[in-house]
Amino acid sequence: MHFGTMFNAYPDSLGDSLKDTVEFLSLDELKDAFRSFYILPSVFNSDLDRGFSVISYDLNRAMAGREDLDRLRSMGIDLTFDFILNHLSVLSPQFQDVLQNGDNSPYRHFFIDWNSFWEERGELGEDGVIKPYPDQFNYGNLRKKGLPVLPVRFPDGRDVPFWSECS
Repeated sequence: MHFGTMFNAYPDSLGDSLKDTVEFLSLDELKDAFRSFYILPSVFNSDLDRGFSVISYDLNRAMAGREDLDRLRSMGIDLTFDFILNHLSVLSPQFQDVLQNGDNSPYRHFFIDWNSFWEERGELGEDGVIKPYPDQFNYGNLRKKGLPVLPVRFPDGRDVPFWSECS
């Protein structure tokens, strides 16, 4: 195992794309300064939330090319990427399959059912969504107003609340 300093950035933090960031990291003054690079998720195809709503884990060609990743590897820089299933976009093939097939989707459990998760640790509200007990959930850490819930209509007509940071 190799240890060293990690560089943490969006692919366009130092320019228009990962290519510009790679040019920066290639400077003689930075030779061997970083052992790894945590590339934030806008390097993938996404639709909102600065890359944290991934449609597919294919490279977003507007942000990065394979040649950029190869160049980082040739510089001896290891790469770290996000892979967080509940950050998949509603436009992802997996989520679209859940919309079409509901409980029969092979991707049904890629997404966190809010009510199942909080069952017995909160109270069911009039809206059909469990409100976690304050000792179970820190309401002060929410990025947006309201609970991070996305109601999803299943083919059988049920509304299932999914945990969603993008809602």
